[in-house]
Amino acid sequence: MRIGYRNIIAAAVLIFISIYFHLSANNIADPDGFYHIAHAKIYRDQGLLSADFPWVQYSAINQLKADIWYGFHVFLIPFTYFNDLTIGIKFAGIFLTSLVLILFFLIIKKLQVQYPLFWTILLFFSVPDVHWRFLMVRPHILTFILGLFLLYYLAKNNRWGILFSALAISFFHLALFWIVFLIVGAVLISQTIIKSKIKFIPIVYAVVGAIMGWLARPNPIGAIKLAYIQVVQLMVEKLNGIPFQFGSELKPGSHWSVLITEFLPIAILLILAIWAWLKNKHTLKSESILLWSSLILAMIFGGIFVFIARRSIDLFVGFGLIFAALSWSLFGSKIRHSNILLTVFFAVLAANTLYFANIYKKQAISSNTFKESSLWLKENSKSGDIVFNVHWDNFPMLFFWNQKNYYINGMDPIFEYAFDKQLYWKHYYLDIDGLAIKNNIGYTCSNIRSECSDNNMVEVYDALKNNFKAKYIFVEPSRNPKLNRYLEFDKRFKNVFSNQSKESIFEVL
Repeated sequence: MRIGYRNIIAAAVLIFISIYFHLSANNIADPDGFYHIAHAKIYRDQGLLSADFPWVQYSAINQLKADIWYGFHVFLIPFTYFNDLTIGIKFAGIFLTSLVLILFFLIIKKLQVQYPLFWTILLFFSVPDVHWRFLMVRPHILTFILGLFLLYYLAKNNRWGILFSALAISFFHLALFWIVFLIVGAVLISQTIIKSKIKFIPIVYAVVGAIMGWLARPNPIGAIKLAYIQVVQLMVEKLNGIPFQFGSELKPGSHWSVLITEFLPIAILLILAIWAWLKNKHTLKSESILLWSSLILAMIFGGIFVFIARRSIDLFVGFGLIFAALSWSLFGSKIRHSNILLTVFFAVLAANTLYFANIYKKQAISSNTFKESSLWLKENSKSGDIVFNVHWDNFPMLFFWNQKNYYINGMDPIFEYAFDKQLYWKHYYLDIDGLAIKNNIGYTCSNIRSECSDNNMVEVYDALKNNFKAKYIFVEPSRNPKLNRYLEFDKRFKNVFSNQSKESIFEVL
């Protein structure tokens, strides 16, 4: 097989882009990278069949003893051999970004699209959220590219490609296994639209692949239950109005500023591509399934972005660019000055993305976050002592630096809610700094209320000491000033560590 010097040059350009943007800042793009590489090291040290995860004591993850990101953690094991695991995170990020960009380039190239390198670079600079997510060490980036490959193989009726892509999606990130069936559904709709014969064998390969990817892990039953909690139960509870302290990526992207900066640019490109497609008088049946399927999927994930969670932006952009690149190559000649239009469009997108990328970069996580406080706990506590981490997003860094202690919850708040609703609410009111103080005693609540009331109030000390069995409580005073002041006041808590008002650790006496 001839690789070709153009392909080598393209790969070199994409690798250079990846290295440049990963090394342009010392910080880590996303806190999840700390957790994922630390969990990968546990598999390296304890074996691939190690299913227990006691580091989140009051979480369905500990209860069910399973890992929905198992495949991704196995994937990261080679990067755990660095003496400094923060360097491992950086190298893992460079490898992931380079791999996904090169694979996207190969898909575009196989579709015989004009200027495949242009479309690949356009993907990286398409919108700010996609650009930043491509710099994270998370399984979503692999799910993204595998979803595109699954669509390609379904359209080309490549059964082994279908099987492998579906298997890998479930293996790397079980909570997103449902996109296999969504992609299959889009292809079936496309075949119906163009009145093509529906092929059921590829569907069987996709379903079998998804099942194989699910089963290829320790405790697959526990893992599918966790996936249900993170996908179905979370959706139900959100519709019921249960408040969860999530990041912005799990909130709808319906705010006008988000729509303008994230959604509108690719939506305009899609509209232009649809217009170019409609101007064509002849149906090119050989690519009709890909055109229809990628457009349908882009519209579905665009809807999810606007109304449910902006996390779906990468899949919206990925399928949208497959449609746009293919449509533009087939029918773009019918648009006057199409190449100039694309160049101008790229320049606008890149300027918008780089502007917001500089803002995101300032919000990135220092590689030493919580290092000093975590090491203090490691040196001064007993093995298995429970640390009450007020915020669930503290967990990745605390766990990364200190696995001697156990914590309350991590990853997603829904896992704590699924474990014990009353414990969740007692934690929630401390998380939002909503404790009530009466007669100099601090209280939290055991169920949902706009404010704590007499019939659901629990003393903060009793909740931490007796309900959570916590030996220590970890606080960021800037995020929880009221809680921090109360802990300083109540003599049943002893301030044993402070770090320039950034982090405080109190012992529960």
